[in-house]
Amino acid sequence: MSPARLCPARLWGAWALLAGLGHLGASLALPSPAAHLRACLLAVALESAGALWLLARRGSPALPLPALLLAAAWLRVSWWAGPPSASEDVWRYLWDGALGWRGAPVYAHAPAAPALDAAAAAAGLEGLRPLIGHPAVPTVYPPGAQLSFQLAAFDAWGRWAPFSLARWRALTLAAELALVGGAWRWLRGRGLPPRYAALYALSPLMAFDFGHGAHLDCLGAALGVWGLVALDRRRDVAAGLLLGAGGWVKLVPWLWLALAALPDARALGRRRLARLAAGAAAATLLCVAPLGAELWGAGAGALGGLRSYAATWSFNGSLFALAHAPLEAAWGDPVAHAAAQRLLGGALLLLCVALGRGWRGAEALPARAAAGTLGLLLVSPVVYSWYLCWALALCPLALAAAAREGAAGAAWASWGGGGGAGVAAWSLVAPLTYLPRLAALGEGEWRVALWWRLCEYGVLGGALGLTLARARRYTPPNLSSAESSSARIE
Repeated sequence: MSPARLCPARLWGAWALLAGLGHLGASLALPSPAAHLRACLLAVALESAGALWLLARRGSPALPLPALLLAAAWLRVSWWAGPPSASEDVWRYLWDGALGWRGAPVYAHAPAAPALDAAAAAAGLEGLRPLIGHPAVPTVYPPGAQLSFQLAAFDAWGRWAPFSLARWRALTLAAELALVGGAWRWLRGRGLPPRYAALYALSPLMAFDFGHGAHLDCLGAALGVWGLVALDRRRDVAAGLLLGAGGWVKLVPWLWLALAALPDARALGRRRLARLAAGAAAATLLCVAPLGAELWGAGAGALGGLRSYAATWSFNGSLFALAHAPLEAAWGDPVAHAAAQRLLGGALLLLCVALGRGWRGAEALPARAAAGTLGLLLVSPVVYSWYLCWALALCPLALAAAAREGAAGAAWASWGGGGGAGVAAWSLVAPLTYLPRLAALGEGEWRVALWWRLCEYGVLGGALGLTLARARRYTPPNLSSAESSSARIE
């Protein structure tokens, strides 16, 4: 490889090294949770600015897979020096995992319930309980998520602490590295440049949300991506198993499975569909059976937390906020909330039908899944920044496929590329959603300002519009030919 080719890779490696050092520096700003979060957000902003400058001047990263995984790991591990001040979700994970590992119920009672006092004392969880957000609401996490929490609480010898943030962070790191590896494998299997996997691996937002915040979604996304890889390789039982398991962590892989199988049902044939269904059924059995007795005993009460979340939660929505406002003026909440959910749920269903009719064939699967995921984010009442991992996990495939097919004029490629570019741009401004959390930590008041929501969704809409307007000529940086780029990398 010539020095000219090595230079951009070295620059991206230097950027990753400096960004990780910035994460460590931000972790030292601990006079208060607000000061810590402010320093973290500043580090993310500087890191994003540096990445944009490199993209504009030197083009996209051309790192081999080991170097890419090493850079991704460093960007995330360097956040571990500080506490997860941006969110309280991880404390709920550790609480559920510690209780579940010791056989205590996790669905029947909220963390603040007196019925759990004895279990919390016996398990040594008294220090964890006050850290949990919304302690009066029962858990909302499905059985697959609960099993992952219990895996992080695994202690067959009784020698470890009842809960460990480091063990959970290590599990999320392994999941993200697996996700990057899956994206790389998927790209190479389709004859596309695997360096597109850097879009997720080096994302400042993903490093912050999963390295610092240790959110759950990356586990489901990793299982889902490898499920789609298995589907591409015609390993249908494994595909159903992985997508089903991911769906029992978070529900999005069930959408991917539907968008992968239903539009191409005739092409797949009965045998392949039966194998997919068998894999998904096996995943359901493996995820639900360990908690079956508790779920049966709790009955409808096991859905208490999920019902509360679905009926009342609303934050950073886009189309949901637009639909909800006039309905609330006419009917008031919570009737307007439920009506807006049903209205937009129907619109999402129609979108998925349209995707299935217009973009058939395995070749269109990345754009189909990416467009459906983007649609889900746009109609959702709650859009936290880490939810973007589901779309960013598919962006490498959507963008790379659009770059290749755009030259041939494939109609679906323009939408795939537009969605991928839009989500990538969205991820750069999504940290603005932490401003209400920063205000709550510093001043005790949760404030949601209109300006940053307009900025966030304006960037998304602008990126989508610009990309679609130039669909026929759109090519990502440094990619004049997918095939020649792939050959150079290999």
